[in-house]
Amino acid sequence: GVKVNIKEPYDGQIVSSTTFQIKGQVFRAKEIKIQGSPINIDTDGNFDETLTSSYPYTLIIVEASDKYNNKVTKVLRVIPR
Repeated sequence: GVKVNIKEPYDGQIVSSTTFQIKGQVFRAKEIKIQGSPINIDTDGNFDETLTSSYPYTLIIVEASDKYNNKVTKVLRVIPR
């Protein structure tokens, strides 16, 4: 099935500004969405997107699906300083 590995940020991380990077890698994924919007991945499944956080915290929802429509959802929280 599909697998999502988020390298940064980690859940509960304090980010130093209202914009931050989310980086990770997906395996066996046909589509990946962050905050409901499709994003691009490279040929190895890596992604690197800039997001905006707001007070008191922001929930990041990462969804990935494979060609059989199996889905994985990861939710993490970042806190702007």
